Amino acid sequence: MARFFLILGAVFFCFTLSPAYAQDEQQSAPASSSPQKGDEFSKATDEQVAEAQKFYHECKGNEFMSQDHDCRCLAGEYLNQRISLGDDVDASVIMDKIRPLCLKDPNMEVGTGKDNLSEYSDEELKDAQRIYNMCKTNVKMQTFYDCRCLSAKYIDKRHTDGAFASDDEVLLAFKDDCKNVPEIAGYKFNTCMGADYLFVPKGARAKDFCECYGNAAATLYANHRGRVSEAAKLNLDGAALAECKMKFRSKQ
Repeated sequence: MARFFLILGAVFFCFTLSPAYAQDEQQSAPASSSPQKGDEFSKATDEQVAEAQKFYHECKGNEFMSQDHDCRCLAGEYLNQRISLGDDVDASVIMDKIRPLCLKDPNMEVGTGKDNLSEYSDEELKDAQRIYNMCKTNVKMQTFYDCRCLSAKYIDKRHTDGAFASDDEVLLAFKDDCKNVPEIAGYKFNTCMGADYLFVPKGARAKDFCECYGNAAATLYANHRGRVSEAAKLNLDGAALAECKMKFRSKQ
């Protein structure tokens, strides 16, 4: 039962250091019918504790859940529900019950936008996390696209219209909505500074010219509609370069 005491300690830590959550607990259930958490957890089997620990690690690894929820606290609620409902109840039923609990911001408005994930199924959340991970592990993709925006757009579309036929469809669907303009500007600036002899016109300061090029390129990318093919990239980069060269020549 050593594993039980580890998670129990984590749960008690959450309850004692989260006054907003404790206050919410007191308000949501009559004192006469609310058993002590310690008494409830003492009934947990090793299998139930192991399941709660697995849930904790899944929560920590899920960008959506860990952003808004205290995963230790949520694992305690998961264990409490498992004990109360029994081992035959599907985990998705427990998830539906605990998603509105243990929010990091006690004033977070439940039921609107991404502040409440209870409307999404476990499968939808996992798919959204997969899209986020796919974006963050692809250097070019995370440079040109906001990975959090892509995953958020994806889960809404996935929820209303069902699964996409392929991951490529995700990028095609939201290519115009989730461009990472600040990152594009920084990327183009660094490219320019790394090969300033190719970019910077004679008489111009490299830093000033490359800032112009980075910002111009990012603006052109942001306003571009449709797929950003290699040919489109060459045209956009060339247009940004021409714009800044004309600007700096007019200053001389």
